[in-house]
Amino acid sequence: MSSEASGNQSHKYVVAVLDDMFFASKIREAARASGVDVEFIKGEFALSGFNPPAPPSLVIVDLANKNIAPLDIIGLIKSSDKMGKARVIGYLPHVAKELAARVLDAG
Repeated sequence: MSSEASGNQSHKYVVAVLDDMFFASKIREAARASGVDVEFIKGEFALSGFNPPAPPSLVIVDLANKNIAPLDIIGLIKSSDKMGKARVIGYLPHVAKELAARVLDAG
């Protein structure tokens, strides 16, 4: 898990669950331009033990990541005391229609 979050409880930040360095770079730059810190988590195991200093305003999930179970990730986020109310944005290839439907059903 890499961290760029300041730990400042009044400052909004984003959690990103992905391992794609290309998208991580794009998210990092967008967050920096917006004045938001971002915390990168690479997988399910790291997310299950993750205890953010404050609720993130947004959680971004690479649903096509072969190293995670997307439905399990959504469940972990939604059941977390600190992340459960965060807005979740997942992205995946447009051809993954079945996965998109399952993730939408999961919340």
